[in-house]
Amino acid sequence: MSKIRLRIFAGPNGSGKTTFVQNFPNLGDNIKLGVYINADDIEASLKKEHRLALASYSVSVTTEEIQNYFKESKFSPIKSGQPDLWKSFQCRDGYLEVIPNQPIDSYIAADLAEFFRLEMIKNKIPFSFETVMSDRRKIDFIRFAKSNGYTIYLYYFCTEDPEININRVQNRVGQKGHGVPEAKIRSRYSASLKNLKEAVSLSDRAYLFDSTEEFAYLFSEISEGKHVRILDSTKVPNWFSDHLGPK
Repeated sequence: MSKIRLRIFAGPNGSGKTTFVQNFPNLGDNIKLGVYINADDIEASLKKEHRLALASYSVSVTTEEIQNYFKESKFSPIKSGQPDLWKSFQCRDGYLEVIPNQPIDSYIAADLAEFFRLEMIKNKIPFSFETVMSDRRKIDFIRFAKSNGYTIYLYYFCTEDPEININRVQNRVGQKGHGVPEAKIRSRYSASLKNLKEAVSLSDRAYLFDSTEEFAYLFSEISEGKHVRILDSTKVPNWFSDHLGPK
């Protein structure tokens, strides 16, 4: 039986996840992303057209399904103060549509990304997604995917200092990319690293990258959550030793 693969690109804001994913197809024909789910891309697409092509996610969704999801959501309707947010969505002619007068924000995009991730698991579709992994719910999701037969590949990126991440996000904003408040970058940096050990333990293969310098480098591979291979002992960053090293 062939594996159903889930690839997770994780790490604090500004650690280089997106840059790596953009070059991922160059790694070889046998390494595939499957359906790629990114909340930032979803937000940008909705702000431009107020609709998403369902073919991009290899699923068929009904208006009832998407509305029921938002009726039950404990996230974007609460964050936006819109208990009737579910009324803003419909599916027709192969598109998931949002009504024109509904403002699009990161909360809606994050909820839609979660909806599509759950659709992938329901339909046993290989997929990939990016995450800061600062929220415990991402660990729960990895566990859920694994219990549903997915082989988990974790690619984790981090720098030695959150100030590096802050500077990179500021540079990204200067190039018309999306911004993140400094305080949030710092808090997410710490929370993401706190979740790293458990995420690795749930992974079939984990690849650890240090992105402190301009180019991220792979310094460790971990299989079955416990077999650690250090590729270069002179290049092991402190964040790895602090959170995954022997205690």
